[in-house]
Amino acid sequence: MTLRVLHVAHGVEQDQTGAGYAVTRLCSAFARQGIEVKLAALNLGGRIPDTGCETGEFELRRFPYIGPRKIGYSPQLRSFICDTIRDVDIVQTHFLWSYPVAAASHMAIRAGTPLTMGTHGALLPAAMAKSYLAKSAWYRIIDGPALEAAQCILATSEMEEECIRSRLTPKRLEVIPHGIDVPYLRDKSISVKRASEIITGGLSGKFVLYLGNLNPHKNLKTLVDAWSKIQTNWKEHVLLIVGSGKPGYIKRLQYAIESLKLGERVKIQPAVYGSDKWALLTGAEAVVVPSRSENFSFVVGEALSCGTPVVASQGCPWPILETEGFGRWVDTEDGLIAGAINEVLSWPTERREKMAQRAQDFVRDHFSWETVAKQYIKLYHDLVS
Repeated sequence: MTLRVLHVAHGVEQDQTGAGYAVTRLCSAFARQGIEVKLAALNLGGRIPDTGCETGEFELRRFPYIGPRKIGYSPQLRSFICDTIRDVDIVQTHFLWSYPVAAASHMAIRAGTPLTMGTHGALLPAAMAKSYLAKSAWYRIIDGPALEAAQCILATSEMEEECIRSRLTPKRLEVIPHGIDVPYLRDKSISVKRASEIITGGLSGKFVLYLGNLNPHKNLKTLVDAWSKIQTNWKEHVLLIVGSGKPGYIKRLQYAIESLKLGERVKIQPAVYGSDKWALLTGAEAVVVPSRSENFSFVVGEALSCGTPVVASQGCPWPILETEGFGRWVDTEDGLIAGAINEVLSWPTERREKMAQRAQDFVRDHFSWETVAKQYIKLYHDLVS
């Protein structure tokens, strides 16, 4: 029997959160394994990542919305779900706090169609703290009852699983990670050359990379403070902070950099995508992720898939950095992060080369989209059998 699955997300634009990025990749992987996939989302006006929908692997439908973008009320999307829901075997929603997910989950419950809901970190304390009163009310009235009624809730890490269990008692809770793209391990010198072309003013030496959203939750001030403590040990290196964020926060971060007299040693650059992103990840001497909390943190896996060691805070669910020798996994204190960066940059060439191949093999074996899709498909068959 060919499984028919309807996925529903708030948005799948390139500049959306990791959840949006992951959905199109996952749907492509499903389609390649013979699953009939429809994906419904709002049209938020941004660019869509390269996906299988262009080649007919799966059907992507994007709908206009009325009112606040964060909620995304869309009668057209609701009508599409209503017409589609009885012709599919599974409804899979992604993230919370939006009209598309609310509409899809409640219609699936009423129709008796098995419902699985991926929260993508939406219930983590740090995420709930943003607009806490509004989210608490929404959860109590809308998303909470849907999560309780869903046949399965999906977490992307054990850390997120614990958070979900502390808040509700699901019928079934499974941990399935996101997939990670595994690019060809390019020659590092070529990547460094491309990185220099991307960066305003170029790069005269090596670089340590932060790549992701620029906001207080990402703990970038701690990263800058940590770099100030060790940067004299690494006079060939600059700290490169790449991503998008609110202008006010970026201005405050730039002020912190200037106050520490790090203007020549720390550069902030706009977000990059596609081959330019992979060039930065491959060309970096180390990738640093100092976030206070993450449900998954794509950039850790992406850096490892490029063979680049990672220093991450213990707010990121990647203990394998320590257990597999792929980097360091430390507390968010700037002293510990500084020491970890210093240590990783000191690794000899031979250790880096061995680590690069092992890390890429590890990501391919455990986090390829095909591997992740198979875990979903097994779950779906269990739910419809």
